[in-house]
Amino acid sequence: MKIRVFLAIKLPENTLNEILLVRNSLLNDTKITWERKENLHLTIKFFGERDEETIRKIIEETSLITNAQKPLKIIFHKFGFFNKEGSPRILYLGLKKNDELKNLFHILESKFEKYGIQKEQRNFNPHLTLLRIKSKIDSLNIFENKTLQNLSFTCNSLSLIKSDLTKSGAVYTEIYKFNFKEV
Repeated sequence: MKIRVFLAIKLPENTLNEILLVRNSLLNDTKITWERKENLHLTIKFFGERDEETIRKIIEETSLITNAQKPLKIIFHKFGFFNKEGSPRILYLGLKKNDELKNLFHILESKFEKYGIQKEQRNFNPHLTLLRIKSKIDSLNIFENKTLQNLSFTCNSLSLIKSDLTKSGAVYTEIYKFNFKEV
């Protein structure tokens, strides 16, 4: 049986609450269906559907790497949009440039390649998806070029997350937690 999985950074509760407070202070529209709080995360590597043996190898490789990884300072920077055919499709909260996180991503990618997991073709752009835009929402322009000050946390782990797609949206379940080296 194949399982849809990805590696992600889960955010601390207080950081999630701060992000939602900022988002709602900018736009508190009850007609907008925001991503659910429990689904907010920073995707590091999406694997797609994988069999149990490949997942076991992902866990082994990730454990070796994260056991030597020092905690990372994650700093949120500004809101942005991913466009498709000229129209915004995703509203996200991006990070300040983070060479340590980028380096971790490239190390992981190089290890997974030997198991037939293709390297990402796009540039590494870690972000928090806040909204999937299905139709035009004029009020979203308030997020354009909006930066944040002093919103950060220390990341001490990665999570392997199972994604079940349902009619009411994705349901995410952490199946393994990889703690970083203690300092």
